[in-house]
Amino acid sequence: MKVKVEIVGALLKTRGQRQLECELSEGSTLRELLIELCYEPLHQRHILGAVQGEVVRHDTPLREGATVVLSTLVGGG
Repeated sequence: MKVKVEIVGALLKTRGQRQLECELSEGSTLRELLIELCYEPLHQRHILGAVQGEVVRHDTPLREGATVVLSTLVGGG
C-alpha cells in the first residue's frame, strides 16, 4: 500500500524532503513506517505522527492512501 508522508519541523533537516510517498505492506503501522524511513528506535519515541489530521499512537495501522504528518515533540518554557 502507498501512504503520503509530510515531514515538518526539525525532522525536515534530517530527511531533506518535505513530502514523499512510501510503499508499505498492508496493515503496516506508524512504527513500521518510521523504521522504513530509517529513524532509529531511540529517536522514534520523540516523533509525533498524525494520520488524516489526527494524532495517533505508533502501533496504529495505516491505510492505503493515508496522509501521515511527522514532527518532533517540542517543549519549552
